[in-house]
Order: sequence, then C-alpha cells, then structure tokens
Amino acid sequence: MRVMEYLCKMVRSAAVHNPEAQVAPTCIIWPDKERQWEAIISRLSNRNPGTITLGDYARQAYWPAIWLRCVISGKVRVRYPPR
Repeated sequence: MRVMEYLCKMVRSAAVHNPEAQVAPTCIIWPDKERQWEAIISRLSNRNPGTITLGDYARQAYWPAIWLRCVISGKVRVRYPPR
C-alpha cells in the first residue's frame, strides 16, 4: 500500500463511529501551522471529496471548527476560488 493510499484510509477511518453510542463526526480538524502537508493537500482532496482547507494560519482567528461545521451544513456559502 502506498503512503497516499494509507493516508486517505486513515483520514476516512477518523470518521468511523458507532451510531448506537456516538453522533457522526461533522469534521476532522488537522492543524498544520507549519504547513508541512500543504504540498500534498490537493492530492488528498482529490481522493477525499468534501475536504475543506482553511487559508493562511491566523492566530487571531476564532472558532474555525464552528466555521467548518457551518460550511459543511450549508449555513455559510463559500466562494470558490476565494478572493
């Protein structure tokens, strides 16, 4: 198994849950302040539809998980590509 295939499998497995005991996760937060994964995020996104990425790291930004949940639920509209 290639590294990319394994990585995609692990990202998908993070969403696995027991519906008898848990609510399905809405999003998975993957902090990467140093942007070490930036070079492959587009390849990862192509293999995992629904992947959303935040822009530049902003220490003053608040509630990114809430923002992602709003985007996923369709409560917030996002322009693609962003300005």
